[in-house]
Amino acid sequence: LESTILRMLSESTGNILDDSLLISTLAESKKTSTAIKGRVAEAEKTELEINEAREEYRSVATRGSLLYFVIADLPNIDPMYQYSLDYYQFLFDKCLVQSEKVKDLSQRLAIIIAYATAFMYKNICRGLFERDKVLFSSLLCFSILRQRGAIEPTSWALFVRGAGPVDRNSQHPNPNPERISEFQWDLIHAAEAQVELAKSGAADGTGAADGTGGGGPRYHPFKAVPGSVSKEYSSWQLDWIDSEDPVAAPLPLGFDEDVPAFERLLLLKAFREDKLLEGMRHYVGQQLGEEFASSPAASMEEIYADLSNSTPCIFILSKGADP
Repeated sequence: LESTILRMLSESTGNILDDSLLISTLAESKKTSTAIKGRVAEAEKTELEINEAREEYRSVATRGSLLYFVIADLPNIDPMYQYSLDYYQFLFDKCLVQSEKVKDLSQRLAIIIAYATAFMYKNICRGLFERDKVLFSSLLCFSILRQRGAIEPTSWALFVRGAGPVDRNSQHPNPNPERISEFQWDLIHAAEAQVELAKSGAADGTGAADGTGGGGPRYHPFKAVPGSVSKEYSSWQLDWIDSEDPVAAPLPLGFDEDVPAFERLLLLKAFREDKLLEGMRHYVGQQLGEEFASSPAASMEEIYADLSNSTPCIFILSKGADP
């Protein structure tokens, strides 16, 4: 239209106001311009509405990506645990379709998140060896809580990597070097010096429950723990370290109220590493529910529902297993 007007202007002779064809073309261009402006405004409004709707579902997308990356890391445990992105998308689409439909959007989002988390856990557990299911549920739980800011980064680093380089000259005397190794003793001293939590974290057992960088009062949950263990080792040994169930047993000498649930795992790692997996299972049950702390039973009916002409089912039997 623009090129037509320019051509007509260049070819016009005499008074352009006498050129009825040019006048009608200009009038038509004005109508077209007005219509285009209206469509652009409508497109901008539609784009804004789409962006707002997309933002409302961001919590679902966040949980979906979190679940995927936990599953994608499973080959680090065993190279047999390979799950493609296409398969994960297929499962996640099933969650969107099968989860309960409600009109309230916030309730609908909460339903999708809860359903997808439980569905992915049960489905992936079918392909894991029994020994690895606790580790998978723990990784799932830890990832969810870290994303919420409910696990202090320093506590997580100590739990995963240990103490790192420390100054052993400033440490309290190790009360039982034959049982407590240097690395375990380093871990307790590093926890005392580095772990700092918001006070509200101790109440619900989640560590820094109000975020890791809140401006409220903070405290050191392991303050005086190394010194107490060094001076009163017999009490620690009798009441907790040698307890039949250190996971459930309260910490001695009044420390139970100060050390939240996740930080207790650091104590298990230092003094009763043989009970660490059990402690992790207990922690998952506290935070996500008992369904995530136990091995889900799978029926052939449920397995068959996930099969297709391009999705086979393969049973792997280890030596001595009863098929």
